[in-house]
Amino acid sequence: MINEQDNTYSVLVDKGAVVEAAYSAPELPKFRGNPLVEALPPIITRKQAAKLMQRFPEYEAGMRQLPMHLRAHAAMDLLHFFQPLSNHLKLEGMIARVIRDGYLSRNPMDPSYAGTLEERLQFFKNQQSVTRHFAPTAAGFSILGMSGVGKSTALRNTLHLYPQIIIHNNYQGRNFTKAQLVWLTLQCPKDGSPRGLCLGFFEALDALLGTSYKREFDKRWHSTNELSLAMANIVARHHLGVLGIDEIQHLNAAKSGGADEMLNFFVNLINTIGLPVILIGTYEAANLLGGTFRQARRGSGQGDLIWNWMEFDEEWQLFAETLWGLQYVQVKCPLTPALSRALHEVSYGVIDLAIRIYLVAQIRAIETGVEVITVDLLRSAYRDDLKLLSRIVEVLRSGDAEAIKRIPDVCPPPTLAVHEFVPSVERPAVELNPAHDGQPTLAQDAEGGGAEGDASKEVEEVIRSFFKRGKGAGSRGKRGSVVTFEPGDLRGIVAQGAQSKPPASPYQSLLAAGFIKPSSEFLS
Repeated sequence: MINEQDNTYSVLVDKGAVVEAAYSAPELPKFRGNPLVEALPPIITRKQAAKLMQRFPEYEAGMRQLPMHLRAHAAMDLLHFFQPLSNHLKLEGMIARVIRDGYLSRNPMDPSYAGTLEERLQFFKNQQSVTRHFAPTAAGFSILGMSGVGKSTALRNTLHLYPQIIIHNNYQGRNFTKAQLVWLTLQCPKDGSPRGLCLGFFEALDALLGTSYKREFDKRWHSTNELSLAMANIVARHHLGVLGIDEIQHLNAAKSGGADEMLNFFVNLINTIGLPVILIGTYEAANLLGGTFRQARRGSGQGDLIWNWMEFDEEWQLFAETLWGLQYVQVKCPLTPALSRALHEVSYGVIDLAIRIYLVAQIRAIETGVEVITVDLLRSAYRDDLKLLSRIVEVLRSGDAEAIKRIPDVCPPPTLAVHEFVPSVERPAVELNPAHDGQPTLAQDAEGGGAEGDASKEVEEVIRSFFKRGKGAGSRGKRGSVVTFEPGDLRGIVAQGAQSKPPASPYQSLLAAGFIKPSSEFLS
């Protein structure tokens, strides 16, 4: 959030638990000897996750007999209701994996990790991928959906299954004094600027750790690149497990090139520092996140999560039945199929909207003395007390494509048809034939004619033209253009080997050029 008066940034920090490190034997061998993983809570099942994530307000049946004004206040507890569903449990598994796998290559007990930190920060500064010593295991993902379906609430409830800060002092008899920051969530600045994100990050850490990063770096002479490098350094030194960036659609407001700069910043955090990044936003962010294959690939490490409204199915029934148990009207009303259908219709299957309609309907029933929940009451609460939201729902229900496009945060991204894969015929083998001056040819059947023979000839010509382009330093390719290979280009080495007498295989050519090493070289 930007303070317009002094142009500074402030953030609301979602604070989790702070605990002393207690190490336990990891469930998988790959996590052994890594204090960052061994200090985490045990990996849990989906059933355990559902139980831990449930949020039910304190409720007793006797509340229905309280005075009217008290029951109206008690009904507000419905806003704190949370019932885990399939998407929530899927998200829990994704986060559990992304945190642990992100720590695999960042083991502070591994000397090679600590020894390459400065080198990796230099790669980050130059926006280059690390080419040696460090192979990051981090892979983030994206969560997109319309407002109100529960994306941010689900992320918050899932992250709170983990302590936010773990204080380390001693690990296996070795001095290890660290404050491990397991997770952190930030909102994307409304101007979509990397500078605003960095300053928000510094302020969040100051609120959590008692540091003074924001005061240190919030100077006008610090460039955005300097702030980004400082943020990457702090991420590495505090062993941040996962970073969540909410409201990523704000990048649409970024100035020319600002959105690409921010997305490249996230990719570089993953590639060089090894930090998993989760991007959360409305459908407006779909084109941004899928604009380049580089970003889409890094943002779909475990697949992306498109969070749509709920269908009227068994899962909806589970949600409605659990919600319906929280009644503050004097007359207890069982959930009938008609009531369940009506609540789904007026809410369009949007969880947050369904809870609000149920809340408003109960308050109306209490204040008017009706004291019973009916289909008509749900519809009137939707129509009369939630006019702004009902207008948007009616646009969705209309199916008017042009009208829906004018509400971009609820308009799902277009889906391209995915072609079905059909079994392909076995490709003919490629072999070098001295009769063709060392050019590669396709092994064909004795008959070798017909349409298949013509197709094989086409493929042969394509392959031969590739090798022709590699001849010498200035061979003529298609339409007389000169194609050259730089010294050391593997394609040129393979092409030259194919032209030799007798022709050499690609393996032989690369072996002779020193690009293939014998395995004995790596044995002590």
